[in-house]
Amino acid sequence: MPFLFPFVHNWSASYKIDIGYKTEVIESRVFREQRFALRTQPRKKVTIGIALDGLQLRSFLALMSARQQSEWVIPEITRAALLNAITFSGSGVLSFAVAPAWAVAGAYVVIKTPTGNAMFTVVSVLGAAVSVTPNAVVDLPIGTKVYPGLVGRLDQSLKGSLLTNTVGTVTVSLDADPGLNTYEAEATAPVSFNGRELFLTKPNWRTSPSLSLDGNLETIDYGRGRVVHNAPVNWNVETLRLEFLRRDAAEAGTLTSFFHRMKGQQGEFYMPTWGSDFDITTGALSGATVLNVPTTTSFDLFAASTVYKAAIIFFKDGSYQANRLVSITNVSGVSRHTFATTFPQAVNPTTVKLMCWLPAWRLAIDTLTLEWLTGTIAQAQLTMQTIEDLA
Repeated sequence: MPFLFPFVHNWSASYKIDIGYKTEVIESRVFREQRFALRTQPRKKVTIGIALDGLQLRSFLALMSARQQSEWVIPEITRAALLNAITFSGSGVLSFAVAPAWAVAGAYVVIKTPTGNAMFTVVSVLGAAVSVTPNAVVDLPIGTKVYPGLVGRLDQSLKGSLLTNTVGTVTVSLDADPGLNTYEAEATAPVSFNGRELFLTKPNWRTSPSLSLDGNLETIDYGRGRVVHNAPVNWNVETLRLEFLRRDAAEAGTLTSFFHRMKGQQGEFYMPTWGSDFDITTGALSGATVLNVPTTTSFDLFAASTVYKAAIIFFKDGSYQANRLVSITNVSGVSRHTFATTFPQAVNPTTVKLMCWLPAWRLAIDTLTLEWLTGTIAQAQLTMQTIEDLA
């Protein structure tokens, strides 16, 4: 039986959750990839900061001296569910509007009772009622917070500082044991396009995105004489690191579900570049499939591209259209873009807010870190790179 970690997070520090997959990437001679997800379930780590004084400090040091290597349960406080009916003392039934997904038989839950946190084990779930053991020893009012309890082992090298001989702060990390915990559901992709998920979550521009451009050029240089250059493919890789700000648990859950669906680096998705990539001054009529862009620049750069094969239009009325690009041709010094689907309305500066490329991407990371700044606001960074659009 694991022990309940009795110390609560101090919000002077951020509350961090790391979700990690593992992907094997095999690259061919022409830089095409095979990616294998080596984990069906992710690893999870929770990092909290605790402030201790007096008896708390002595208690913490004593517990770690005797049980640091033991199995512990830490409540995942960012995934709380609320009781919608009173659970009276002596009862073992918790009632919710909807039973939380993490409430499964055998799972640990932590309840914020009027006398402090208490740990329970889920016995069964029937509809929106969750039976737990042991029974409650105090009345649990409507609105009581119930948290999933992550069971695992503490970091065996905890770091902290003593401000005085009776006051200290410690950073505590727990690695959840695989197979003993229920994580967030993947859920179905809310929007798809051309067989891939369409990721339309806008980044937070408070933090400047990090950009990396990697060319697929091979150079042979023996240190003397001439060098030889070879470009086996005519496309290159753009890597972006974007920050996303989530303003509540539901928004954070949406981003986490996306990461679960991708299995880290394994999956593929479409995402706008969010740049003004198309000159729409010439425009196109509603029902057309052809957009003429002044000059031949677009034809010269993208006609043969295997990466930029779709575009997305965001209209000023709030609607959008993702569209496959059939071809780009040079017609009398103009780049003629022919799309697979007709435009639902006129395309011009009056109707369009933004028109940009819609490349295919994959994540370049296997671990997502959600950093909760408060109980409701979290930030996370995703690093992604363009790939060939072979769908």
